[in-house]
Amino acid sequence: MNKIIKFKNLYESAEKEYLAGNELSSLQLLNNALSLGCTFPKRDIAEAYQLRGWVNYCLDDFEKGLDDINESVFLNPKDDKNFYLIGLIESSNRNYKEAFNNFDIAIKLNSRKSQYFYRRGLSKSLLEKNEEAIKDFDRAIALNPEESDYFESRGESKFLLGKFEEAIKDFDKAIELNPEESDYFYRRGISKSIIDQDEEAIKDFDRAIALSPEESDYFESRGESQSFLEKHKEAIKNFDKAIELNSKNSSVYNNRGNSYLSLANFIKAIKNYDEAIKIEKECSGYYLNRGMAYSLSARNERAIKDFDKAIELNPSNSKAYRYRGDAKTKLHNHKDALKDYSKAIEINPSNSELYANRGFIRLNLNELGFALWDFNNAIKLDERNISAYYGRGILRETCYQNKNALNDYLKIKRILQKNNNLSFNIQELNERINALENI
Repeated sequence: MNKIIKFKNLYESAEKEYLAGNELSSLQLLNNALSLGCTFPKRDIAEAYQLRGWVNYCLDDFEKGLDDINESVFLNPKDDKNFYLIGLIESSNRNYKEAFNNFDIAIKLNSRKSQYFYRRGLSKSLLEKNEEAIKDFDRAIALNPEESDYFESRGESKFLLGKFEEAIKDFDKAIELNPEESDYFYRRGISKSIIDQDEEAIKDFDRAIALSPEESDYFESRGESQSFLEKHKEAIKNFDKAIELNSKNSSVYNNRGNSYLSLANFIKAIKNYDEAIKIEKECSGYYLNRGMAYSLSARNERAIKDFDKAIELNPSNSKAYRYRGDAKTKLHNHKDALKDYSKAIEINPSNSELYANRGFIRLNLNELGFALWDFNNAIKLDERNISAYYGRGILRETCYQNKNALNDYLKIKRILQKNNNLSFNIQELNERINALENI
C-alpha cells in the first residue's frame, strides 16, 4: 500500500511539473514512479505511461513517447487521448497515413474534441485529400469557433483546391480571432496575389513583416507582388532583404533576376540566375530564364545551351522549345526553329502565339500553304493576335491577294485602337497600307 501511495504522490508531482512547463523534472518523477513496479490500480498506471509519453513527445523523443503510449493503450484501450498522441507522434515522423488512422480511432472514442477533427484534417491535407480535410475543419470549427488555427488550416486547404476567394474569407476570420499572427496575413496576401489583387496583397505582406521582420519569405512575396505591378526597383530591395535573411533560397535569386531582366539589366539578371542554379541545379525554369537573358542580350548561341538544359530537365516545357526556336530564328536557323515551334505546339496546341511564330518561319521557308494554315489557326485561337494578321497580310501580298492583305492590315489598326496596351510598328504598318491603297 505504501508503494501505491508513493506512486500516486510521484505522479501528482510529475503532473504539476508538466503543467508548469518543467518537462525534464516531470520526466524524472515519472521514471521514479514507474520504476516502483506497481501493477495496480491499472488506470493510474496507464495514466502515468500516458503522461510520460506526452512528456517525451514534448522533448522530441518520439520513439520513447510511442513506446509509453502503446503501453498505456495496452492497459487502457478505451482512452481516446492515447490515440490522439500516437497520431501527433506519427505526424511528427511524417507517417501521415498512420496519423490519420489514430486520429480516426480517437474520434470514434470521443467525438466531442475539436482538436481531434483538426488534426485528422491536417493529416488528410498532407495526404492531398483537401476536400475531406475541409469537412474535418468544418467539424472542428463547429465544436470550437474561437480557434484561429482552424480557420487558417481550412483556408489553406481551400487555397490548395484553387478556391482562393473562399480561402481569403477563412484567413479573414483567423486574423479577426488573432490579429498578431503574422502567418495569417502572409497566407491571405499570397491568396490575393494569385487573383491579381497585388496592391491588397502588399498591404498584407507589410503587416506580416511588421509582426515578423525576420521571415525571408515575407519579403520575397512582397517583392513578387511589386514585380507584378512593374515596381521592379522596389521589388529588388525586398529580394535583397530576403537574401540577407536567407541566402540559400534559390527562388529569391531567380525572382531578383526576373526583375533585373524586366529592367533590361541583363548582366545582373544573369548573375542572379547563376546563383539560383548554383543552389538548385535541376530546376528547368532557372535555365529557361537565364537563356532568355542571354537571348535578349544577343547571345543566342549561349541562350540555346540553356534552353537545351531546360528541355533536358523538363521535356514537356513548351516555353523552352518556343524560346529556343526564337533564338534559332535570330541565328537564321529556320529549319531547326521550325522543329522547335512544332514541338511547342504539340505540347501546347492552344497557344496562338506559337502558331503565329511557326507561320513566320514557314513564310521564310516559302511553305506558303502551311504558313497560311498556321496564321489562320493563330487568329482562330486569338482574334486579337496582331502578329498573325500581319504575317497573313504579308503572305497574301506575296500571293498578289492585295485586297485581303489590306483587310488584314486594317484589322490590326482597329485592334490597336481598342487595345492601347498592345505594341506594334505603326510606321511599317502604315507604309504597307498606303502602298496597297495606292495600287
